[in-house]
Amino acid sequence: MEKLDWRYINEISNLVKISNRMGSHRGCVRLNINNSLEHEQMKSKICYWLKKNCHPYITEAIFKDHPGVADILILDTGVALEVLHTETDEEFKKKLDKYPEEITVNKIRTDEEFSEDMIY
Repeated sequence: MEKLDWRYINEISNLVKISNRMGSHRGCVRLNINNSLEHEQMKSKICYWLKKNCHPYITEAIFKDHPGVADILILDTGVALEVLHTETDEEFKKKLDKYPEEITVNKIRTDEEFSEDMIY
């Protein structure tokens, strides 16, 4: 396992509202009952893998200067994962403008298998 780059992790963390990134919110799976069960199950499954493999993350990450909210923001890679259950590709593309330019946004559908390649 590679050593974590805490300077980079802090740069990515600083894109998120302070109330959303401090203390117990890092590495915590926050559920949103407005999402489908399939959506939340996939989010939990991905977060389990991230935790097991020592990747720091924030779920339901609210950005400071952009209106986007990431399902999962992986802090050591700068990748936001958007879990899609009923959303179309067009709806996903509209979300991309709501993210800081420093963030790479990847999508995963609830009927797909999670792959490590998605976090880079």
